[in-house]
Amino acid sequence: MTRSSDGFKPRFLPLEGCFNFRDLGGYATASGRTVKTGMLFRSDALQHLTAEDAKYIRETLGLATVVDFRNTHEVERDGRSDKAIPWVNYLNEPVLEQRGAITATGEEDPAERLTDMYLWALRNGGAHYGAAFNAVAAVGNLPAVFHCSAGKDRAGIFASLILGVLGVDEEAIVEDYLVTNEKVALIIQRLSSRPGNEHMQRIPVDFFRAQAPAMEAALGEVRAVHGDAAGFFRSHGVEQAAIDRFRAALLE
Repeated sequence: MTRSSDGFKPRFLPLEGCFNFRDLGGYATASGRTVKTGMLFRSDALQHLTAEDAKYIRETLGLATVVDFRNTHEVERDGRSDKAIPWVNYLNEPVLEQRGAITATGEEDPAERLTDMYLWALRNGGAHYGAAFNAVAAVGNLPAVFHCSAGKDRAGIFASLILGVLGVDEEAIVEDYLVTNEKVALIIQRLSSRPGNEHMQRIPVDFFRAQAPAMEAALGEVRAVHGDAAGFFRSHGVEQAAIDRFRAALLE
């Protein structure tokens, strides 16, 4: 796998209120350039950020934008992600809103379940992903973070598209996606304590792990239908000028 340097590993940020907040930078691209660090982050939901977290995010990261992929009822139930960091630009793009609630039982095949979800999101939520890309590509909106509840599925798809646009190879994209598994037990423990999520307590944590075949299917879908990630975004409201501007901002 191509990396920016030997031993490169995605960097988790030292936050108390998030378990899966990490830098999307550091990856090498096919053109020999590197994705800049400190510009774009992926995360689980942010409503538990502490005052110290907020200070770090403002003074150290200089965060300007939050893109929230959770559904409307999740935001209403659990709280807006910009509550602790109110200076940021906040955008909610509920990728799975129209899919409706599908409660996991633990009896499904985990990879098949996620594959179905990811393909649905790509086929039906593209306008939301396009709007999210336009937000992070806009002048003045970086550094930015994007997230869903766990930072694995809806955010994972967007991360794959972003890294694809920047020229990171698919093997590295899948590896980045799988990093969430290092934190999945902590994430599920928190999510399962929320009203409406009690069923998660009865399902083994391993059921909620990131599944490489699901991400590989998503990457294959983008390639087959749109040619590449840039083609996906162009099909969903993104101008080539925005893609060019984003690449110029994110690559070194």
